Amino acid sequence: MGARRLALAAVEMAAVAVAAIWLAASPPTPTAAITVPIDASLPGWRHHPLLESHPDARPVLIAAFWYTRGTRSRLLRTTKGVSYVPGGGAALSSSLTGWDTLSLPMKGSRRASTAWLSLTLRRRAVVCGVASPKGRTNRRWRGKSLVGWPGTPTSVPPRTGLPAAGLWCRDVPAGVTQFPSPRSVRLTDGRQLSALTLLLAEAGGRVPTYAADVAAMVGATPGGACPPALHNAWTVTVDGRKYATYHPAWDPLVHCSYGHEHGSSPYPTGRLPAFDYTAYKNDHEDESHPGFKFYRFSPSPGILALLSLHFDANQMSRVLKRFHTVSITVVRVAPTTGATTELLMDVSYKGDFGFAFTRGQHPPKEGEEDGKGETYMLPLGAEEEALRKELKGVSNFRKRFNVANATDGRLERELSQPLPRLRTEHWRGGTGPCSTRGDKQAGFSIDMADPPLTPSTVDDVANDEGMALPMAGHHREAAAPFLALRRALAFDGTITLGGRYCPGGTPPADVFYTDPFGLRRVDGPCAQCVAQYVRGGGWSLELQGRYATDDHWEGGYERRGTRRMRGLEDVQGGIAAAATAAAAAAAAAASAPAG
Repeated sequence: MGARRLALAAVEMAAVAVAAIWLAASPPTPTAAITVPIDASLPGWRHHPLLESHPDARPVLIAAFWYTRGTRSRLLRTTKGVSYVPGGGAALSSSLTGWDTLSLPMKGSRRASTAWLSLTLRRRAVVCGVASPKGRTNRRWRGKSLVGWPGTPTSVPPRTGLPAAGLWCRDVPAGVTQFPSPRSVRLTDGRQLSALTLLLAEAGGRVPTYAADVAAMVGATPGGACPPALHNAWTVTVDGRKYATYHPAWDPLVHCSYGHEHGSSPYPTGRLPAFDYTAYKNDHEDESHPGFKFYRFSPSPGILALLSLHFDANQMSRVLKRFHTVSITVVRVAPTTGATTELLMDVSYKGDFGFAFTRGQHPPKEGEEDGKGETYMLPLGAEEEALRKELKGVSNFRKRFNVANATDGRLERELSQPLPRLRTEHWRGGTGPCSTRGDKQAGFSIDMADPPLTPSTVDDVANDEGMALPMAGHHREAAAPFLALRRALAFDGTITLGGRYCPGGTPPADVFYTDPFGLRRVDGPCAQCVAQYVRGGGWSLELQGRYATDDHWEGGYERRGTRRMRGLEDVQGGIAAAATAAAAAAAAAASAPAG
C-alpha cells in the first residue's frame, strides 16, 4: 500500500519536474482568459445550450423550493420527501392533466414557525393547495378548503377542469413566496392536514406546456434522470477545444436530474469555467466530471470571487492524490447593479493538499478512561510518514478523513456504529500562483459533511476500496432537488492575491503561462502550458474569514466570521442557532398580548 501511494506521488512530482519540457506542436494562442465571458445580467436558465437551436423554450415554473422540518434538536431547511413533477397533475385526476404538482410532507413540519415553505417562481402563476385531512385512509384526491393560509379562496377558471369548491387558489407573483406553518392551517371542518399537494399553472390558469415540449425534443422525463446527450451539451470552447462546463443540478427547462451538483453558480461572475482545462494540460489527466465544485463569494465590496476545488466524494482516489485542480476567478462588479465590469484574475493550477490522515485513540492506560489522540497516515506506511515529516516544516497542508470501520479498535468507530451527522472531511492547502501566504499555516480549507464514500479501514484506501457511510443523511439523497453535500470554506490566516506575487514577479502582460502546477513561468503557448490571466495595475486583494451557504446546490457563500474555522459543525451550527433564535423570537412576538 505504501508503494502504491509512493508511485502516485512519484508520477505527480515527475510531472512537476518535467513541466519545462514542452512539446514542439503549439495550440492556438489563447483568449484573454481560460473562462468564457457571458452576460451576467441574464437569469441562469438563459445560458441553457438548447436555447441556441430552440430560442422560444422556457423554463419550468418553480426555480427552487425548500421547507422547514423540525428534528429533536434543531430546524432544518430540506426538500426531503418533496416531489416536484412538471405536468404531473394527471396522476391525481385526468382533469388536471398538464398541471405541475408539488407534493409536501407534514412530518416534522409543525415545529416550523412562520416561514415553513419557501417557493421561488420564475414567473407569475396560479397556485392551488389540495389538502388531505389527518387520519384519512383513503388516498384518493379530494379537495378541502384551507383556513389560515394567506389570500382568499377564489374560483378557478372553468377551463382548467378544476372544481371551484374545496381548493385554496390564488395568483402568486414571480420571485420568493413563503407560506406559514401547517400548525396554523386547518380545514373548514377543523381537522389538521396529513398531506398537502400544490397544483401550479401559468398565470390565468393556463396549463404549462414548456417542460413537456422540451422533454419531447431531448427524450427526457420531467422529474426523472436527464439523458446523457443533454448533460454533454453543456460545454465551452477554449483555444479551439471543447470542455465541459457548469450546469445546474436540475435542468431548468425539463426539471430532470443530472445526478450531481457543482456548487455555486458562476453566472453572476459573467464567466463560464472550462472544467478539465488544467488537467488536459497536465498530460491529459483524467478528472471526474462531478468532482468540480465551486464557491462564489464576495471578499470585499465591489468584488466577486469564484473558487473551485476538484475532488470527487464518490471516489477513493481523492485520499491518495496529493494534487488537485484549483481555479480562482476574480471580477469587479458595479455596486448598484451587480454587473461585472472588469476581470482581475483568472488562474488555474494543480494545488497541493499534502498528506492524508485520520485520527484515532491510543488504548487507555491503567487508570485512564480514554486514550490519547493519535494521527494515522492513510495508508499506513513508512513512505507516508516520511511525506508527513517532510511537509511538516514547510506547510500545514493536509487532508483529514474519517475511517468508518476500525478493525483494530483504535480508530474512530466500528462499522456497526453509524457515524453521526456532520462527520466532516477536512481539506487544507491549495494556494497557487499570484498569491502569498502570510505564514506556512495559511491556505484555504474546505470542510465536507458526510461524503457518500469514506475509507472503510486504514488499509483499504490503498486498494481504492471504500464504503458508503452507514448514516443516510437527508442531504445525501442524490435525487433530492436543491440539496447537496454541505460544504464550508475558510481562509486560514490571510491570503493576498496580485500580480506582484506571480512566479517570476509581475507578469509583463496580462496573459502569461505557467506549468500545470503554477510553480514557474514558462514560454507559451504550448501543449502543456497553462494560460493564466492577471490584470495589471498593481492591484491586490486579501482573502480571509469563513464562508457558508444555505443553498449548496448553486447559491453563493456568505461571510460568517473572521476567526479560523474549527470545522463545518462550527459554521453550520451557527446557522442553525441563528435560525432557531429567529424562530423563537417570531413565536414569542406572535403569542405576545396586543398592546
